[in-house]
Parts: sequence; C-alpha cells; structure tokens
Amino acid sequence: SDILGNAVTGSGKTAAFMLPILERLLHRPKQTRRTRVLILTPTRELAAQCFSMGKDLAKYSDIEICFIVGGLAMKPQEVDLRNRPDIVIATSGRLIDHLRNSQSIHLEDIEILVLDEADRLLEESFTDEIFEIIRMCPRGRQTMLFSATLTSEVNQLAKLSLNNPKRISVDDVYDLSTGLQQEFVRIRDKNESDQLREAIILSLCLNSFHSRTIVFLKSKVIAHRLMILFGLADLSAAELHGNLTQTQRLNSLDSFKLGRVNFLLCTDLASRGLDISGVETVISSHLPNQIRTYVHRVGRTARAGKSGRSVTLVGEKERKTLKTMLKKSKDSVRSRKISPSNIEKCREMIKNFKDDVQDILYQEMAEKRVRIAEMEANKLQNVIQFQDEILNRPPKTWFQNEKQRKESKQKGIELSSPAEFASKLKSSKKRKSDKESKKDPFRGLSRKKRRRKMIMMDEQKERAVQEKMKSETVKASPSKLTSEQHQRKVARQAKRTVNPQKIATSTSKTSKKRHPARKFASSDEKTDRFAAQIADFGFREEKKSTRKFQKKTKKRFKRRR
Repeated sequence: SDILGNAVTGSGKTAAFMLPILERLLHRPKQTRRTRVLILTPTRELAAQCFSMGKDLAKYSDIEICFIVGGLAMKPQEVDLRNRPDIVIATSGRLIDHLRNSQSIHLEDIEILVLDEADRLLEESFTDEIFEIIRMCPRGRQTMLFSATLTSEVNQLAKLSLNNPKRISVDDVYDLSTGLQQEFVRIRDKNESDQLREAIILSLCLNSFHSRTIVFLKSKVIAHRLMILFGLADLSAAELHGNLTQTQRLNSLDSFKLGRVNFLLCTDLASRGLDISGVETVISSHLPNQIRTYVHRVGRTARAGKSGRSVTLVGEKERKTLKTMLKKSKDSVRSRKISPSNIEKCREMIKNFKDDVQDILYQEMAEKRVRIAEMEANKLQNVIQFQDEILNRPPKTWFQNEKQRKESKQKGIELSSPAEFASKLKSSKKRKSDKESKKDPFRGLSRKKRRRKMIMMDEQKERAVQEKMKSETVKASPSKLTSEQHQRKVARQAKRTVNPQKIATSTSKTSKKRHPARKFASSDEKTDRFAAQIADFGFREEKKSTRKFQKKTKKRFKRRR
C-alpha cells in the first residue's frame, strides 16, 4: 500500500524507507537484472547523502545502487543505468534528460517509487517533472512520500500519484526536536542593512560560537562575501550555494563533516535533509517567510536525541512572522542580547576589510573569465577534432517548450509562496492595464469627451498632412533661390486657387523667365512638383465645399425655426 510519512527532522526518515527496501530486494529474483526502486530528491546534496547511507547499509549484500544527479558527467551515468542497478537515487531533471536522450533507458520495471522531501518537490518547476516521471512509471508500483513538513499542499501530488495511501505521522507538522534551544536576536535599528547583519554574525562567531556552526544566508552573493570576510578574520569556513560546481559543493560539505572547517556558510540549499553529525549551532541571518523553511533550517542541529542551539536575527519587518511562529511553537524561546561595543568593533573590521574584499572579488572575476575562455577554447578544439561524431548525434529533447517551463515555474511559486505569487500577479495586472491604456486612447472616457478627442485627433491629422504638403513643395523648389524669394513664392502658391493646369503653366513660365538653371531640372522633379500642387489644390477645394455645405445647413435650420 502507498504511504504518506511525516516525522520531525533528524528522526531517521531515510533509514525508515531504505531498510525495508533493502530487505525486500534481498529476496528478489536474480535471473534477470532490473531497476526495481527509484528514489527522487529535490537537491543533489540530499541525493548524495541517501546514496552514501544506502551504500553503507548494503555493504554486505549484492544490491547495486546508482547515483544520477546534474553537474556530473553524463556518459558514466548512462553506462550505470544500462547495467540495470537495483536502486536509482536521482534528481528529477537529470533523470528526465537520460530517459529522453539516452538509449535503452526506461522505468518499466519500477516496483517502488520514493519521493523524499515531498513538499519541496512541489516548488519551482519540480511538479511537472515529477508528474512526467510518474507517468513513465508502471501503475502497479508502490509509492511513498516522506517529509518533515508534510502539509495539505502535498494532497495535490498524492491524488495523482498515490492509491488509497496510509498516512503515518509521528509528530505534528511543525514540531521541533525537544533538545533544541531557540534564541532570537532582535535588530531594533530602523536603517538595518546587510552590513549590520554581517557584523552581528561575525561578533557571534568570534565571541560565542567557535566550532561546528552552520550559518544560513539570504543569497549566494552574501554567502560568498561573508566567506571572504571570515577568511580575512582568520576563521576557517566553507561555502555551499548554487554558484559552485558540483565537485566544489561536495568538497565543502565533506570538509565540514570531517571537521577540517568550523563554519559552513550556505543558502537554503543545505536546509533540507542533510544529516551532519555534531552540529552545535545554526545561525540564520534572516527570519524566513515560511515556517516550514525555518523548521528545516533549525533541524540541522539537535538531531537523533542530541541537544543543539538555533540563533535567528529578526528585524522590524519580520516581527509579524515571528509572532505567528511563537504561537505555533510549543517550546520556550529566549531572546539573546549582543553588546553594542562588539558589534561596533566588527563593523569597523568590515570597513577596514572593504578594499581587500574588492580586490579579492576582482581577482576572482578575472580568474573566472580566464577559466571560461579556456573552456570555450577546449570546446572549439573538440568540435574541430570530433566534428563528424558531433554532427551525427541526435539533438537533445525535453518534455516541455520554453513557454510551458515558465508556466510551470509560476505554478511552483504559487504553491510554495502564496505572498510572492500574489505580488507577481499584481505587477502583471498593472503592466496589462498600462498596455491596454496605451493601445486604446478612448478608454474610460464619456461620449462627449470621446467626440471631442476624436475631433482634436482629426484636426491634428489635417495639420500633419498640411505640413507634409508644405515640406514637399519646399523640397520641389529650385536650389538657387534666395531665402526671401523662396518665402514669397510659397506665399503666392498658397494664395492661388486656380485650376491645376493654370498652376502648372504659371510655374513653368516663372521658372523659365526668372531661373535659366531650371532648364536642366530632370523630368521626375517636374512630375513630383506637379503632383504636389494638384494635391494641395484638391485639399483646399474639399475644405471649401465642406464650409459651403455647413453654411447651407445652418440657413435651412434657421428657416425651419
């Protein structure tokens, strides 16, 4: 039967589904090689952790486990999948890439499908990818969903992928471990900035917490900047965020696990499922908008019955979320105070390091450009060397086009953070209204105002036509005339209301008498001039007829009265 599992962070959910799977695979038929189990995770780090745990548990058995994630070479993974391992631990994007573009790889023999951190799989573009993988799996499989924050949002996924599931919840949705000590540092400064928060974190790490500390930061840029500051302040630290390559991520995670480094500076990438033993403190630079992200962050410490501490910086704008969080939390919460002298010292330290930080960032940018240039050069060499092989390869495909990808991402934002989605919706509506107002100039006007505007627009068009006709006549005039003579001539032509034939003869006579250089003018210029004069004359005649008609109608109206 299908299962929906929910338990506190650090309670051993990975072992809860890995052990029964391994026990079931020990009794499998060994005549034919088949991939029977698929485990999907939202992040590469979580997939790597599941893989290492599975390897340790299946050490003394003949069960084969495969590791398929992005950021690593495709060819070795392709070979592993063709060998039909018993268990495949993967991220959704890379798995779909293999299923669509690699030969003889399928999910027809899957018996067990596990979705770890199920609520995170609903965020961003994960939902459509998960449904695509579920569509490729056979119907008679067993499906299991596990997470620490298994909320009502997962019901959407459960309806489509599970058949009459059994819900097993050890604790409430937002329960924290009993050994966790929660502390909040309130920032009362109204002009709070990232530098102030950096100074507070630096003072905490220099004075209070010296080892086995994870620091969660708002963005990748801030995490990298703080990494440089920690290095300048002689604090051994490693960074973990999306701007790093897969090998760099794994190296930094291993260095923190093995104790080579005392501090791990990371984004919410490391907040899900990572089991790092001996973490004493978790520091958050900002209070997250959602309670579940906070639960996952502080869940990196106080795991498996051990004690731990979480310190969160709270600004004036984050007070509402803090109040809602305190209402839901059952445990006691403390407020931590930091001496302003320590913060000032750290602020001065950061100011002194400003030039050094800029130099380091500049050097890193230069190194990055060189590295990119080398990569491009290697690519060109490979293209030249293996041109025939590359051209013969079939083009890569994906189950969505670009428009569908954007739509799925928007759906993910709607499910994961409703506030962010609402703000985006408002901005899009404003843009649409602005565009519509630009397209329709009469929008929102009454009938009278519309008529007035139409008359005004007609008058403007008439003026524009008249100016165009004048400019054409000016262009048609000879080049050797002086400015005064030219102005007189234009005035005369404007006063004339004679037949077009007379206008043509008069202009030709004047040109012959006054300007002997006119003889050398081309026939095209003459025809253009003539056409312009006729059009001008016709326009005047039309205007006259309309005025006469208006006068007649007024007289008739008066007589009737």
